[in-house]
Amino acid sequence: MANTTLSLSSLLFLSLASALFLLTLPRILRSKKQQQQRRLRLPPSPPSLPVIGHLHLLKKPLHRALSCLAAAHGPVLLLRFGSRAVLHVTDPAVAEECLTGHDVTFANRPRLPSARHLSNGYTTLGSSSYGPNWRNLRRIATVEVLSAHRLLRSVDVRAGEVRHMARRLYLAAPTAGPSEPARADVKARAFELALNVVARMVAGKRYYGGEGDAEAETEEAARFREMVREYFAMHGASNLQDFVPLLGLVDIGGAKRRAVRLSRERNAWAQRLIDEHHATAAAAAATEARTMVGDLLEMQASEPEAYSDKVIRALCLVSRVYIFLNFRY
Repeated sequence: MANTTLSLSSLLFLSLASALFLLTLPRILRSKKQQQQRRLRLPPSPPSLPVIGHLHLLKKPLHRALSCLAAAHGPVLLLRFGSRAVLHVTDPAVAEECLTGHDVTFANRPRLPSARHLSNGYTTLGSSSYGPNWRNLRRIATVEVLSAHRLLRSVDVRAGEVRHMARRLYLAAPTAGPSEPARADVKARAFELALNVVARMVAGKRYYGGEGDAEAETEEAARFREMVREYFAMHGASNLQDFVPLLGLVDIGGAKRRAVRLSRERNAWAQRLIDEHHATAAAAAATEARTMVGDLLEMQASEPEAYSDKVIRALCLVSRVYIFLNFRY
């Protein structure tokens, strides 16, 4: 009987101690967080939840949710998106300081798991952190690929694609009377125009719209359009595995599997362009039809390390991301 009473008393004591600990745990964690912020001089941070951090505060539209957080807690905030720290800045003076005085620090990109395969192991210009690879890609992009001379040399390509798009719109318009206007998806057509311009500048090919009044449904063009559609869908989607690493262990939805397959297809497409230009280098040199891949391969002969096939593939893939960002936002 005495043992039973002792056991019940011990159980009651443990229950009360556990309840007291659970009640005081949030206050302890909050106190430690405030001490850490004062010690490291971290920006203020709204109350967060375990594991998910501040993800529960994000609602659509995202820019309004972030604006409300800034209005409530200040222009500089430290947010926790799961396991990742995010600095949210709305003050122009602070933003200027981040991008000028501390530009090297903020030049690094987060290595999100979902972007690992889509960026070829974080080696493209938009995913590589500050270092030798990023500086080499930036130099080639600004000095060689996007210089004023290169852009002026491609003015005929841009003008030709605009005329081609206008002809496609005219031929696609239904035969209607003068009082019935024709309709067209301007955003989709402008997207195709931009991709065709870049594709012709990069590879000398057109992937959207054939000659005449019909679509050029070649196998290569169809594969390219499907690859672009799938890449943009994956690149623009939020992935909880980036912020809660435990979810990545089971690959919910098969996002990792699709990213690996898409990465192989994109690398194979870029390598085919390089191989084709190698095969037709002599014929292309005798004409005025110059492409970015052809120019980079010429430089590869004198500087093979700076203009390797890996670097050329990365530059081929960056152009599509630039168009995606411009048309999505």
